[in-house]
Amino acid sequence: MENIKLAKYDKPTPVQKYGIPIGIAGRDLMACAQTGSGKTAGFLFPVLSNLFSKGPVRAPQEEGGYRRRKVYPQVLILAPTRELACQIFDEARKVQTPNQFK
Repeated sequence: MENIKLAKYDKPTPVQKYGIPIGIAGRDLMACAQTGSGKTAGFLFPVLSNLFSKGPVRAPQEEGGYRRRKVYPQVLILAPTRELACQIFDEARKVQTPNQFK
């Protein structure tokens, strides 16, 4: 919550106000809105909140009782362009890294 305040998210936009509770409930959401309306934060906040509250998912056990990989993906976000993927990444970093803006 502190990083959300530091990233200057004071008041939710309409797409965030209605979308975040749906995302937190784990339901699917499709939102169409203007550029700059807060869609990215609207889907990132529930995803990051879930990751922070539940922690990482345990890796499945491989045959033989050991794990081959050390890290497994927790979230997959698809974007139609590299530019949009970079923007989503930048927004996620604003709220994920503790005390980034101090």
